[in-house]
Amino acid sequence: MTDDREYELVSWTPEQFKAAREELGLTVRDLAHVINVHPDTVRKKWEKAGSYGPHPTAVAAMMWFQTGFRPPEWPEHLLEKERGAE
Repeated sequence: MTDDREYELVSWTPEQFKAAREELGLTVRDLAHVINVHPDTVRKKWEKAGSYGPHPTAVAAMMWFQTGFRPPEWPEHLLEKERGAE
């Protein structure tokens, strides 16, 4: 069985990734917990100016979060804030 679907690789700069995280209200530690990486990975490899930038899977996850997807690991303080805004 072959998969003939086409996938587009989405690439973000470190600055775009950091801005998206901050818009969601996530700290570096929050995001690291949600996507199961070390906080240094977020801080030094994905968000630091001049770094190679975020992994495409992390970008995809961030895009899901921007559309409203909330995994079970999502910080409770942000869920409460979102519920209060409704």
